[in-house]
Amino acid sequence: MQILRDKDTRFKNLERKVGIFVLGAIITLCAIIITIGIQQDIFTSKSKVYFFTTTGTGIYNGMAVKLSGFKIGKVDRITLDNNAMVKVGMSIITDYMKWIKIDSKAYLKKEDLIGDSIIEISRGSDNAVQVSGDALIPFEREKGLTGIAEDLNNQIKPVIAHVASILEYVNDPNGELKLTVVNLRKISAQLSDTMTNIKSIVKTTDKSVPVTFDKVNGLLESTQKAIESTKKTIETTEETIKKTDKIIANIESITGDAKSITGDAKQSVPKILPTVPRLMKKGERITDGAQEIVDSLKQTWPISNNIKPQKEDIIKIDSYE
Repeated sequence: MQILRDKDTRFKNLERKVGIFVLGAIITLCAIIITIGIQQDIFTSKSKVYFFTTTGTGIYNGMAVKLSGFKIGKVDRITLDNNAMVKVGMSIITDYMKWIKIDSKAYLKKEDLIGDSIIEISRGSDNAVQVSGDALIPFEREKGLTGIAEDLNNQIKPVIAHVASILEYVNDPNGELKLTVVNLRKISAQLSDTMTNIKSIVKTTDKSVPVTFDKVNGLLESTQKAIESTKKTIETTEETIKKTDKIIANIESITGDAKSITGDAKQSVPKILPTVPRLMKKGERITDGAQEIVDSLKQTWPISNNIKPQKEDIIKIDSYE
């Protein structure tokens, strides 16, 4: 065998190759271990914080501990003390201990409605003192579905009672609401009757309005005729006044002539006689003008209505019997 090893080239440097392979495997294994350790915070400095609870339900080793939604540690120990209280120890990365203050609290809650349960530590106030290692912080359980249902039940019970009292008040036949509804129905019926009356009045008005318009139009026409008649009367009166002025002038001239005749008593009769026909003609003209004035006045509107027509005398014919 020794002769084969010396002559076979495949066996040359075999120990070196095996050593390199083993060394590589060891290095790879160490790298894997280191990576897992880093991921699991094995090589990170940690501090201990714990809390007490009456029951360990929902809490288990390895449960994530978060602050502001960021993982800062995990639950590493759950024990039961002499008072039957559950002591839960948490391993917190030391770098995150600066945000855990003496007024911080731990809560058991779910990340989502159906998500995993976690321990959520609240951020303490800025002025509070930072906790040290092995510090005790308060703990509260976030209400689950059962607790929420109980709270809702306690809040809904008074509401249901109040609604029941309201329904009882509404359904009371002698209550104010029922009486108000009855009165509203009566008012509605009265309004319906009123609307019917209004409609009938409107229909009557629609029928009577044209008649009224016809009467008004007739009245306007009569008024227009009266205005026109009045205009004619005014024109006739003006003409009559003009004629009267002429008659007055003639009377004045006759009066002047009479005065001249009577005043000149010394004149002889042959001188007076030529003036008499002229006076007679003027008197006739005055008489005709006065008759025209009277006839014109009789035809005017206010006077014509008060003058009774003359009755015609019927001459009875003899029957020769």
